[in-house]
Amino acid sequence: MIPDNNKSKLILILVIILAIAIVFFGYAISVNNSNNSNGVIANVDNAITINQSYPDGPTAEAKIDSSNVNSKLLGSNDLGTVELLGPFGNPNSDIKIAYSIGMHPLESKVHKALFDTVNSKSNSLNYCYYIYKINVTNYDTDDEGRMDGQLLAQEFVAPHIISNDYDLFVDV
Repeated sequence: MIPDNNKSKLILILVIILAIAIVFFGYAISVNNSNNSNGVIANVDNAITINQSYPDGPTAEAKIDSSNVNSKLLGSNDLGTVELLGPFGNPNSDIKIAYSIGMHPLESKVHKALFDTVNSKSNSLNYCYYIYKINVTNYDTDDEGRMDGQLLAQEFVAPHIISNDYDLFVDV
């Protein structure tokens, strides 16, 4: 286990790295959208191919295919389902990081990007990563989908996160 004073420093560093990655990722997508119409980031070493054929703005159309990864159903109700995906990366690492995706269905493009990146880079990751995949079944309006996702997270994700003692948890 990591001493508390070092754990705080590590969490701060990981949050900064995540923020930089999000900025870089957003920049790469914006450059791609202005220079390339087929949805592929070009001329970037070790890049992930991303389908950009989604509508501009918020959408729930970017679906995640988790059929080829380890998954465990944590719970379901009339609002939707919650799955735990992983582990990704180094399952023997002392550092455990968890992400939550799908809580707000109209943010599906960034959820898909995170899942595809972690999944495709799994063999080269030093830490152990898990992804909580929330699937809201009814998202007719932005308000309904957001609230349903938050209620699913409250019922199924929060207790599981607390009991698994992650070093860092991020809702994407």
